[in-house]
Amino acid sequence: MKLRISGLILFLFFILSGFLTFASEDWPMWRCDVNRSASTSCQLADNLYLQWQVNYSPRDPVWDDPLNRNLMQYDRVLEPVVAGNMVFIGFNDKDKVAALDIGSGREIWRFYADGPVRLPLAVYKDKLLFTGDDGYCYCLNTGDGSVVWKKLLAPSENRLLGNKRLISMWPARGGVVVEDGVIYTAASIFPLMGTFIYALDAGTGNIIWKNEGTGSNYILQPHNSPAFADIAPQGAFTISGDMLL
Repeated sequence: MKLRISGLILFLFFILSGFLTFASEDWPMWRCDVNRSASTSCQLADNLYLQWQVNYSPRDPVWDDPLNRNLMQYDRVLEPVVAGNMVFIGFNDKDKVAALDIGSGREIWRFYADGPVRLPLAVYKDKLLFTGDDGYCYCLNTGDGSVVWKKLLAPSENRLLGNKRLISMWPARGGVVVEDGVIYTAASIFPLMGTFIYALDAGTGNIIWKNEGTGSNYILQPHNSPAFADIAPQGAFTISGDMLL
């Protein structure tokens, strides 16, 4: 049976009466930080109440077969990030990113990519960073949603029908993580077609380094037969010390 998440209501973090008090303590990326700790030094207010809510359509997860659906759940729910007085959300059904006012839930701006936005966004200074199934990494101005730069992570613009959508042959599903002005992300989900892992300059999108050899390793597979395979990034990257996970 196809799984659908129905009746979705965006309560987000903004049911908390004390959240506005902590504007200096942002939640700029998935699970707050590069370690994905899901924690912050801020404390919640004693009295919590609903300030606003916004209704969105049900999510349509990328994988609907039981095996992949359970293993890869990265786009089953909305994953908002917060910076200053703004909330940023990516949509896998509308191919868009929206910025909301944290005090009222009012939409400030929206931006449309050329494919589903499935992975969580990240904010670095005044820049909003994310990837899409169109094979691109995007950098937008957080204030007005204008494009600062965008970088094709896939080796070409070739498209195909995948997950019921027209997407890149190498969709960018390596969710961005950013540290010290460097973005880490990736494209391609099938190692046989090549996997492309990048470190990009957050200010310009220029390539700092690129790893495109991990998909060519001939290794033993779980089914006890060797094949050309290796890393197939689908999910948000994590940084632990000098390791990119």
